[in-house]
Amino acid sequence: PALQSISLKLLDIRDDIMQALGEAIQHAPALRSISLESLALISDDTGRTLAEAIRHAPALQSVSLKFRDISDDTRKALGEAIRQAPAMQSISLNACLTRI
Repeated sequence: PALQSISLKLLDIRDDIMQALGEAIQHAPALRSISLESLALISDDTGRTLAEAIRHAPALQSVSLKFRDISDDTRKALGEAIRQAPAMQSISLNACLTRI
């Protein structure tokens, strides 16, 4: 069976692990739902990788992202990618602190 849902709640995670997660999402064609919550700082590179993964996930219907600290550019990239995802039906993007 193919992976259809990812739900992660992370207190602190290294940037390279978030990068790997974004790359894995790109290779999960049946993925329908992503829920990520992280208290760690999300770098712009990681945000772009995650945005590209979301944009190109063909079956993705629901995204819920909650990050404590992301840049304004990363927030915009994620928001745009979510809106461009072909099957998207439900969106939640929450950033507590936004760096400019």
